[in-house]
Amino acid sequence: MTVLTIPPLSPFPGRGAAPEDYIAQADTTMQELPSRFAAMNALSAAFNVTAGIGSLGYLPPVPYAAGVAMTLATQTVQYGGVTYAPILGSLPFTTTGIFETAKFRVIQGLTAVDLSEPDGVLRVGNAVDQRDLAEPQDAARLGLGEAAVAEYLRAARAMASFGEPQRRALAQSSVARPNRTFVNALIAGEVTIVVANDSISEGADTWYCNAWVRNFAEMMRSQIPWITWNVINLSLGGRGLRDLQDAAFTSPGSFYRAPKTGGLDSEVWPGGSVITGHAWRDYVRDAAPDLIIMGHQENMGEDVNFFEQCWNSFKTYTETWTKKPWFCLAPTFLPTTRTDVYDGAFAAAQVGRQAIADFLRLTAMQRGYGLIDVNSQFRMLRDGRRTEVVPYRVERDFRYWGDTDEWQTVNGGAPSQAGGVMSFGGGSVISRVGATARDIDVSANVSPAVNSVFRVSYRSYKAFPVYSVQYGLTSGAVQLYYGGTVIAAATVVPTGICNIRVRATGARHDVFYNGQLVISTTHTSCTYHGTVSVGFPVGSGAVTDFFLALATEADVAPQYFNESEIFGTYPGSLLSDPDSDGGDGIHHLSNKGIFLVYLTAAQQFVDQVKGILARPAVATSGPQGAAISGPTDSSVVSIPENTCHLNLGSEQVGMVHINFGYKNLGTGPGVLQLRVAGIPVFSWWLPTTATDDQPHAFSTSVPILVPAGPVDVSLAWGVTPTGQPAMTSGGGGGARTLSVSITPA
Repeated sequence: MTVLTIPPLSPFPGRGAAPEDYIAQADTTMQELPSRFAAMNALSAAFNVTAGIGSLGYLPPVPYAAGVAMTLATQTVQYGGVTYAPILGSLPFTTTGIFETAKFRVIQGLTAVDLSEPDGVLRVGNAVDQRDLAEPQDAARLGLGEAAVAEYLRAARAMASFGEPQRRALAQSSVARPNRTFVNALIAGEVTIVVANDSISEGADTWYCNAWVRNFAEMMRSQIPWITWNVINLSLGGRGLRDLQDAAFTSPGSFYRAPKTGGLDSEVWPGGSVITGHAWRDYVRDAAPDLIIMGHQENMGEDVNFFEQCWNSFKTYTETWTKKPWFCLAPTFLPTTRTDVYDGAFAAAQVGRQAIADFLRLTAMQRGYGLIDVNSQFRMLRDGRRTEVVPYRVERDFRYWGDTDEWQTVNGGAPSQAGGVMSFGGGSVISRVGATARDIDVSANVSPAVNSVFRVSYRSYKAFPVYSVQYGLTSGAVQLYYGGTVIAAATVVPTGICNIRVRATGARHDVFYNGQLVISTTHTSCTYHGTVSVGFPVGSGAVTDFFLALATEADVAPQYFNESEIFGTYPGSLLSDPDSDGGDGIHHLSNKGIFLVYLTAAQQFVDQVKGILARPAVATSGPQGAAISGPTDSSVVSIPENTCHLNLGSEQVGMVHINFGYKNLGTGPGVLQLRVAGIPVFSWWLPTTATDDQPHAFSTSVPILVPAGPVDVSLAWGVTPTGQPAMTSGGGGGARTLSVSITPA
């Protein structure tokens, strides 16, 4: 028996077991995970995004000859005085005796010609242990210019010191809860993924071999090779979620893609969109995906409310499918901040685009979807900022009041701050215009006049709806509004002076009254970084001991890359200059940007899937409780509803848990069997009492040995040799359940 001895790949927090949360899937390949990690690092090193393989080391080189089995990215050979390692995508292979130039890369003994190539900097990381490249002046070790080494080190340090820990933290913070469709596909060993996004995913302004979807598919196949990954790209340039959810957005009138007959992008719309009147969303449905990857941010403007409506519409449509897919959401990067292109429209849209990215991230985390957080990776590289965790800046007692660049009166007359008390009258409301935030924490001691209403509003941005908390002294009503709609409310016993606290973090909104939590709800409709307003829209009152905490984005790292490096030059020159690094200088990434931003973020989802596979493996039988008539001959028959379908990569020890409800209908004993691959491994005689038509229950747990490959673990039951029905199972006799758990040692 093969025993797994590795720990789980990702320490995902646990929760109550549900059938769709677990998977009966393991493989002897799992034992090769140390080498898989080496392969991952080799891939990252090739992409110039992480310290990678240098920290692990290569295996000692062997002389090149025929018959050398190359299976690991860390293997090396010597040929012609130069040391080579295999190219990851070529593994595995066996050497022929005629040196396979296309399957190896130089790791020691680089020539001047090698270093003069456009990708010479990328080869540096494979040529010398990166610990030998602590400073740019160490270029002498390679005979390479300091500028080139500095460029390489900048990328390596960005990923090693900040990007990689952030990616892994994000992967762990989004607790993936795959649905039954995705779990069943993993069990079956074949998963179909449909990517339905926009031009960025379709591969605009780059050769498709560099496109993120193509490389993401290869990452899944190389890092989880015992599962077949079918990745179908049904993305449409210039389109967005509004089009995907629209039943009237049909081919060929609204869009058209010709069937592919070859080329680098043959995975994009391979069959074309040739069915007249067929909607984009129907092509996605027809592909029968187990998983849909989507983001659709770049062509959707700034209105996160409209974006949410489109998302809900498409999600509702997928719930009508026979095969209901799981989702992986990809909040994407922000466009350029340049003001000299498109009249600065992209620069002005940063806040709105960020709100949509926040919505996607929050939705993925709340619903347990997969997450490819391109936005967080991009913001770290371009801005040196983290978006998912930001520090609070605390202001007390209207510190900046009087500075019209910081606080402004937006309704009624200006309040008075005499004696340290902010006194509002005549429907006065003021706004903290000098600072914006998505997450806020406001605390105030409030003294409303009779029939007055105190209000705190937050996330105010342009003309979009905002959140507001209102407290009425007379009614004792505490209400949380979104726009003009009450989304949560509570009634309190009003006091003359009270403390109101409003805390909003992501999609969570909490309201406290005199220290007691009275409202706590989740609502994702507004994720803008906006302003905070306080005051008395009705009546008057006073505010003391005022605290305003704003989670304001702060620089937490250097700005590692500028936009021209991430987006390329403006306008894009790929067609006119085939040697271009790609990108359009606005919102299509260069080749470097794809590898630094998208593929580093995509590794997050790969880690999530590994975490799912590393969870305790559990299979649970299907529909339960229906009555089963007893057989009339002396036989034992299987119960189809109580069959667990397993597909293990190696022989494993598992625990079977049985709950079996029944009634005695005959005088003879009944027999209950546990079968593995149709062979009885345990039998139990059920109580031989007289016919009583009363419910009975039998429960037990036993260990079994489950062979590798597809196998059924099932319950069977029958009668004694007298040939009389002994019992009926389920129905009035109680529910039947069968589960098998396999936990890696």
